[in-house]
Amino acid sequence: MSFFEYIPLLSPLIFAGILLLSLLQFANVRKNMRIQSEQQIYTKVIEARLKLENTDTFTNMAMQSPMFTKRFSIVDTPEEYYVSVAFLDLFEFMFRLHKT
Repeated sequence: MSFFEYIPLLSPLIFAGILLLSLLQFANVRKNMRIQSEQQIYTKVIEARLKLENTDTFTNMAMQSPMFTKRFSIVDTPEEYYVSVAFLDLFEFMFRLHKT
């Protein structure tokens, strides 16, 4: 038997292999897109919260809250508290990046 006699048998196998690889690649791309959009959403939420917390209005409102008053008593200024929380958020974000 020559090579040309095997071509009709090999063609469907090659096609099935390519189809299987493309399906696996598609699933991988979907997973990576989901992870990337989660990371982008998480980053935007943290950024928006930091911008809000660094306003004088938010700090004045937070000073009236018993919960924030207790938190502010740990540090010298509210800005130090916000920086500490930002570092904690950064560590959490890095952990999530490493976990995925």
